[in-house]
Amino acid sequence: MQEAAAFLATARGSLEQEGITVQTLRVATDILTRVESVEEALRKARVVQAAAAATGISFVSYGAFSNARLLEEGLATKLLATPGGDAYTCCTFRWQPGMGVEEARSAARAIFSLGRATGDVGPFHFALTFAEEGFQTPFFPAASATRPGFAIATENSAQYAAALASAGEGGPAGVTPALRAAMAAGLRGVQACAVKLATATHVPYLGIDTSINPGLEGPSLAGAFESVGLGPFGGPGTLAVAERVTAAVKSLSGIDTTGYCGLMLPLAEDTGLAAASRALSVQTLLFYSAVCGCGLDTVPVPGVSDETPAGEAARLVAAAAALVLDIAGMAARLGKPLTCRLLPVAGGKAGQATAWDSPYLVPGTVLEL
Repeated sequence: MQEAAAFLATARGSLEQEGITVQTLRVATDILTRVESVEEALRKARVVQAAAAATGISFVSYGAFSNARLLEEGLATKLLATPGGDAYTCCTFRWQPGMGVEEARSAARAIFSLGRATGDVGPFHFALTFAEEGFQTPFFPAASATRPGFAIATENSAQYAAALASAGEGGPAGVTPALRAAMAAGLRGVQACAVKLATATHVPYLGIDTSINPGLEGPSLAGAFESVGLGPFGGPGTLAVAERVTAAVKSLSGIDTTGYCGLMLPLAEDTGLAAASRALSVQTLLFYSAVCGCGLDTVPVPGVSDETPAGEAARLVAAAAALVLDIAGMAARLGKPLTCRLLPVAGGKAGQATAWDSPYLVPGTVLEL
């Protein structure tokens, strides 16, 4: 962790010297990959927490685990319900080939248990990932260290919105060239600096996750969609624009890439998407994932509370498990990495407005499971 902190300080200085704003410095570990018990995982997490606090690292991923028994034993809840000091800590459960209904039910129960124990905090810091072995991204909470090195993630909604606006209302055809040009121009300097940094420090450069990623205060992804002239986000034409955006993100010549490299649609992290959620469904968002991006991200769904009838709690678990299987099937069939990050609202009903404790989430609407 000391070496990572020293490198990140050097990286920040190098990037900022080139006029590139660095928002956060983060470390992803692989401490959960081979753990055999909840106790072992918690012991390792405490060591990482102490090292992060001692070196000033504020964002730490514990990485991914694939042991469904540990999921059933409450590893995610016990990891994330335990305060991590001042650090943002997260972890993921990585789906494996051959997993099925029982693992999906364990995952669903873990999501609702985490929501009951921690409110919106825990589920925001936990995700299920569906990807081939060796997949890695710098985006949290899916970040996991599958090999040593550094990678870069960007917040780029301003470039994205300007590019889509410049494409005009001529439909999707102009979106890809406009966005490709804007993103390439913005990322060339980042790439050049990263290559120099790798050469100087001998830390391998793993690439940039070029995914379109909104900022809480940046232009809305949904509003930019509508500038193309095909109507409101969520209506006919949304899939067409999403596919053209993804085509641009995946075709940036001269840029080393890693991770998803897609269009992220985090429902509770973008004001326009949150507003559009009144007209969206979980299945519609999954439909968009076939062409654009990263699966289901920060999607508010009904949660379980002490007052939830047993029958309704069982129905929610069954529905969430079926959804997990849908995402697993799509990821396997299309050969693309996907993520599932649901935000259960305790006692919430479909159509209900949301209010969050986290400053990183924006109000929206609970979607039916």
